[in-house]
Amino acid sequence: MRIVDPGDGPDREGLDAGVALPGFRPHARTSTLKEVVTIMLLRTSKTLLALAAMSLVALPASADVLITEVLDGDLTGGLPKFVEITNTGISSVDLSGYSIGNYNNGSTTLGGSASTVLSGTLGPCESWIISYENSDSPGVGTFYNVYGFDPDDFQLGAFTNGDDVIALFLADGSGAGGAATGDGSDATLVDVYGVIGVDGTGQVWEYTDSYARRNVSTANPTFDDSEWTIAGAGALDGADAQGHRDATDPGVFPPCEGVPTEEVSWTRIKTLPATND
Repeated sequence: MRIVDPGDGPDREGLDAGVALPGFRPHARTSTLKEVVTIMLLRTSKTLLALAAMSLVALPASADVLITEVLDGDLTGGLPKFVEITNTGISSVDLSGYSIGNYNNGSTTLGGSASTVLSGTLGPCESWIISYENSDSPGVGTFYNVYGFDPDDFQLGAFTNGDDVIALFLADGSGAGGAATGDGSDATLVDVYGVIGVDGTGQVWEYTDSYARRNVSTANPTFDDSEWTIAGAGALDGADAQGHRDATDPGVFPPCEGVPTEEVSWTRIKTLPATND
């Protein structure tokens, strides 16, 4: 049966008595109770669908890139040394929009007077390993010998120690490619391990011959040791390659670890390859 909208013509006689649909003019024909219930259910379903669509659109589109692990090893030459950064967001990130820098021995000036702009693409829940080692290359170097795979970035030398600050910037500085320069104030500080201007020796965040892992998934430009599990200086003293492997896990950030196996997640939407399962 047709439901007449307001103003849809004169009343019709000979129809079953019904109930008036709210919002219809008195002269419009009335609808049966069954019709009213059906319409209200349809309207409710449409509302719920609209709200669901809005919730999907409202999900954040930006990714959160942060430092998630640091290592100052105790093998020959104080190696391996690495910094791991992770994208904990829901979108891939162009790493050329970021740079990495270090402050040595309590200095307030960046090592080499500038940070190093990164390159490559980091997908959701993926980690990027920056090795600090001289003369390493694909398949060559202490990092490769210990972990059995290459780091993502070979461009930095072995110029950091466990008392040095590691800083992650946006590539919006005045240096080449947007590198931070001088004291780093010309670029946006995104995340940091250690306290700038403080020598880490004897500090709670010292990682000499040791390592530290991030406990949280959000960057913080002000160092907070409660966000980290810090093994403590000397934790790797005398450790062999196996000991370094057992203590550290470059390339894996546990808060993200389970997500890639999920086809749907309300907290992270990912595009996964099709399977035949």
